[in-house]
Amino acid sequence: MKEKMTRCVVRGCEDPETHLTRGHLCERCNGRGHGVMECDDNLAQRRLRRTTRHHHLLPHMRCTRIGCRHPTAHTDMWHAHRRYGAPPDIQRSSMYGAMTCPLCKREIVGHDTIFLPSDVQCVVCMHHNVNVLMTPCKHACMCDTCFKRMRSRVIAA
Repeated sequence: MKEKMTRCVVRGCEDPETHLTRGHLCERCNGRGHGVMECDDNLAQRRLRRTTRHHHLLPHMRCTRIGCRHPTAHTDMWHAHRRYGAPPDIQRSSMYGAMTCPLCKREIVGHDTIFLPSDVQCVVCMHHNVNVLMTPCKHACMCDTCFKRMRSRVIAA
């Protein structure tokens, strides 16, 4: 029977809600499944593997980042916390159809809602503040309202 677990149990983990124990990346050796405190302790590493081998993320919590090698071991937020450049709310490209960035015309494969401290206005409506970061181009030039409107038009077409 698979045991559902939604957090890391490695000692000293700074953000246990974003990954499982088997997805924890040791900062000392870059190994998975243990942390710095267990790095030189083989017995502690074996104990972690034994006690967490049946832990699995609930399906709705799994990573949806395109090309991710360990989607069942962590959430989308893990990438943002590890500073791999992926926004936490990235979605599968099929949701975007052939939608392109209004600035560089590259195909959009994901997006994230962001908060900019300045009053940068949307390039589409020129009314709302920018709050959408598009991937992979990383342009932040649209408000959420215009982004949703553009996405619905592309999907409907």
